[in-house]
Amino acid sequence: ISKLDFLEKDRKLESVSFKDIIEGQLEKLNPLLEERNLVVEKQMSPEFRLQGERPLLEKAFWNLLQNAVVHNHSSGWIRVTLTEDFCMIENSGKTIPDNDLIHIKEMFYTGDENRHNRNHKGLGLYLSDRIFEMHGLDLEIGNREDGVMVTVKKKG
Repeated sequence: ISKLDFLEKDRKLESVSFKDIIEGQLEKLNPLLEERNLVVEKQMSPEFRLQGERPLLEKAFWNLLQNAVVHNHSSGWIRVTLTEDFCMIENSGKTIPDNDLIHIKEMFYTGDENRHNRNHKGLGLYLSDRIFEMHGLDLEIGNREDGVMVTVKKKG
């Protein structure tokens, strides 16, 4: 967190493709995807680009995609939709209780004990939200009838 505070002051921006970042993070998750027999569906446009810090955005998307895997059920699915204006990551699995949704991006918030393992520290979504905020993006988290949906979109 302190490193992120420092980086906010000394930013090194480059043109970043969200498609490249997401595909790279999914590749890293491939062994876990195969182990859990999860199907990944992708509809990705290469146009979502911005000036940003690639390593930070990779970490933010890693957190979102890893959550989609970890909080999924065996033989479930993950759907990634990317347009020029937003990225949506949906997954099957248990939904997030409403009383947890309002706090889910807070630092150290762990919510429902049944949704995570003992190593969960409540920092992933907080850090992702901070990183997206630094880049002028909004992170929205909500439930679907059969799982969870997160959306990263340009502000405004």
